[in-house]
Amino acid sequence: MACFLVHGLVVSTWVSRIASVKSALHLGDGALGLALLGTAIGSVTAIPLCGALVVRRGSRQIARWTAAGFCLSLLLIPLAYDTASLFAALLFYGAMAGANDVAMNAQAVATEKLLGTPTISRFHAMFSIGGIAGAGAGAWIAGHGVPSATHLVWASILFLTFALAATPLLADTRNRAAITPTAGRPSLRHVPLALFALSAIGFCIFLSEGAIADWTGVYLKQVLGAGAGLAPVGYAVFSAAMAIFPSVTAERLQPPDSPSRCWSTRPIGPSPDSPPPEQDFPRSSRWCLPPADASRRSAKALESPRSAAWATWDFS
Repeated sequence: MACFLVHGLVVSTWVSRIASVKSALHLGDGALGLALLGTAIGSVTAIPLCGALVVRRGSRQIARWTAAGFCLSLLLIPLAYDTASLFAALLFYGAMAGANDVAMNAQAVATEKLLGTPTISRFHAMFSIGGIAGAGAGAWIAGHGVPSATHLVWASILFLTFALAATPLLADTRNRAAITPTAGRPSLRHVPLALFALSAIGFCIFLSEGAIADWTGVYLKQVLGAGAGLAPVGYAVFSAAMAIFPSVTAERLQPPDSPSRCWSTRPIGPSPDSPPPEQDFPRSSRWCLPPADASRRSAKALESPRSAAWATWDFS
């Protein structure tokens, strides 16, 4: 859960100072939008690369290093002096965010398998708690006139210290048995239509969340005239809503033993985080869509098993 908490703290710390950075750099709305595009580009680029690393190295090690890198990414933002430099800083920030997102969700899925109980939503709730804490602290700090550069630098140091101390406690979920992956390439000829529906839902979710995270503070400050200490509160309220309903109650929406939608598959090789084939994936295995996780990270929760486990399975 430490990775999710750190992730939420880093995201909300940056979100709480977007309006301040915009004012300090004298950026217009269009220029800020172009700079924020760096976050999305970095994230989309890093997600598949991190998925491949998780398959090769396991989620524990990758989650630790990407958490540290994500904390350090806050140090580059105060160095920005125009739109292009802010774009470059956010490109690295987005890459670390996407990589850490995949790795920590893969770790969460593997940990859930070890525990044998639904726990994904609790991990995601920790992200929301980090969002509340980071945005709340950002609002208090901004309200006291602390420059955004000072805030981001000290937050980076504090979060990095916590991440380095807490992430070694992550469970070692790698399969200790000697496994030699078989050759083969995943086939997408028979991808279930449900995955396209989930992709569309995920797109809408992240579009809405991105708009709220990136522009709520600017809207409150620029349009509604909120002070520097009040503008970041919008994201804190949003994070609280995510923590109270979707993350905390998701596991109660469907019993753990309820039936799942399944599709036939054939394994082409396990990942380091997957259990030995004779334990969890017999030769006649099926790919199953688990009971719905209604949390804000449901799309990521489905994405991480792909990178850590079912990326090595052939849909045929």
